[in-house]
Amino acid sequence: MVYSAPDIRTVNVTRYVTPLREGGSLPAIAEADDDFLYVIKFRGAGQGIKALIADLIGGEIARALGLKVPELVFANLDEAFGRRLQSIIHFPVPKPNERLKLWQSSFSTKTELAEDVNLELLSEKFELAGGSIINVVQYASLMALDRGENIIRKMDLWEGIRKEYIKEGKTI
Repeated sequence: MVYSAPDIRTVNVTRYVTPLREGGSLPAIAEADDDFLYVIKFRGAGQGIKALIADLIGGEIARALGLKVPELVFANLDEAFGRRLQSIIHFPVPKPNERLKLWQSSFSTKTELAEDVNLELLSEKFELAGGSIINVVQYASLMALDRGENIIRKMDLWEGIRKEYIKEGKTI
């Protein structure tokens, strides 16, 4: 199989359509100067540059495997456009009882929590948005799979939380 480097177009955002509430990166739908709609992931909105690069690499791997992948483009959002946005929507971090429900509902039914995992403590101690909790659960689940087991360990959850805090510019 011969693979050639992707030819990635650059478009200019002309209209911000709507924010999307799913995902930890707060993506949005925007219209560009080529009259197409795009799902935009903003760097700095819960997405570090490494996460965006991982999305690009994942898309290209899928394309190389013959899977149908939407076109990936770079989108310019100039300062003047940013000033025209009429409001910034603040999504409050869920309260501890809401975070506990998110933690409890995010694990696969095929996994088990190690005896020392305390979801109540995680809910109280760490102010994480729903998307970040999902990222932590996915990280811990991948670590369990890497070990060939289905047990979610405390150390993996703490490491996932540490990674999320780094992405958000927070310290533990």
